[in-house]
Amino acid sequence: MEEFGLSREQELREFLELPHGIPDESTFFRVFTRVNSGELSRCVYEWLAEVRGGAGSAVNIDGKTIRGSGSVEKSAVHMVSAWAGEKEIVLGQLAAAEKSNEITAIPKLLDIRGATVSIDAMGCQKEIAAGIRKKGADYVLAVKENQPALHHDVKDYFEGMEGGQIRELPDDIWETGEERGHGRIEKREVRTVSGLTWLEGKADWKDLATIIQCRSCRTLKGETTQTD
Repeated sequence: MEEFGLSREQELREFLELPHGIPDESTFFRVFTRVNSGELSRCVYEWLAEVRGGAGSAVNIDGKTIRGSGSVEKSAVHMVSAWAGEKEIVLGQLAAAEKSNEITAIPKLLDIRGATVSIDAMGCQKEIAAGIRKKGADYVLAVKENQPALHHDVKDYFEGMEGGQIRELPDDIWETGEERGHGRIEKREVRTVSGLTWLEGKADWKDLATIIQCRSCRTLKGETTQTD
């Protein structure tokens, strides 16, 4: 922050007096150690709630382990963040002791009324889906083997559809053209299915309305791989 201040001192003086110049590193440290972090977070989050945007805005929740934060005696710090891509700001951030605790940390970040919240497979939990809906938001959750019953049923549907055994076709199919770059050729396909009368356990997922399949076909050095 000291380096930033020194590089932008002229700009900062347009709205700050700075009679003693830019504070040094030790001054910033002393100030921040005296700030009530809880009150600061509350004020920041209230401001972010005003600038986040209304209905339809997208919020991505994700967790990252801080490199170098762990040791033999202490687990690495795992930060869970809510990111508003349209505004390019972090709406909230919490530390979880371990990656497995990301699930319990996510609901604490859910001040996301009117937004569409996307979370990776770690957050694909019935309680989290219900919590998002309770907050007045929509959810897009990645389904993998950590939800075996749901993953199995969805996979069976798309495989049966492609094999001709299922007649309930997708509502919409979107395809990209071939994308070329770095020696590879890639093509993507997205299918959406609503109704879901065939999906067992649908009632366990609060207001579940649509299943989406994303498929990527990549060709590199003559070898083609497909990922669903």
